[in-house]
Amino acid sequence: MRREVDPNLVGGLSLIVPGAGLAYMGEWGWAVAAFVTEVGLIRLIGLPTGHPVIVWLVLAILCSGATVSFAKYHNERLMVGLRDRLDTLPPPPPPSEPPPPPPPAAGAADVAMMVRFCPSCGTRNEGNRFCPQCGSSLQAARS
Repeated sequence: MRREVDPNLVGGLSLIVPGAGLAYMGEWGWAVAAFVTEVGLIRLIGLPTGHPVIVWLVLAILCSGATVSFAKYHNERLMVGLRDRLDTLPPPPPPSEPPPPPPPAAGAADVAMMVRFCPSCGTRNEGNRFCPQCGSSLQAARS
C-alpha cells in the first residue's frame, strides 16, 4: 500500500544518490531510470570535460528538485484517492434516541405531603399509614 512521504527527505535522498528518493517512494522503475540517466550524463558530459563532480552536482540538484515535486504530487494523489474512498462510504446511522429522563426526585413539597401526624398522640410519622406508637390511622398533614 502506498503511503505519504516527506518531500524533503525524498529530495535529500535523491541529492545524495540519484534515484534513491524515488526508490524510497516505491517508484523503482523511475529510480532506475533516474540513476542510469544521471550516470550516463556524467559519463557523456562530465568525463570528457574533466569536471565530473560539477556535472554530478548540477544533475543531483536538478534531480532532487524534480523528485521533491514528484513527492508532492504523489501525496496529493493519495489524498484525492482517500477522499474518493471516503465519499463512497455509506452515511453513519442516525444517533439513537436518548433514554427518557428519570422521574424527578421527591422535593420538599412532596415530602411535606408524606408527613403524617397521629390524631391520638400527635406523633410525627413520615410515610406510614398507622402510628407506630399507638397504632391509630394517620391523616396527611396540610402545610
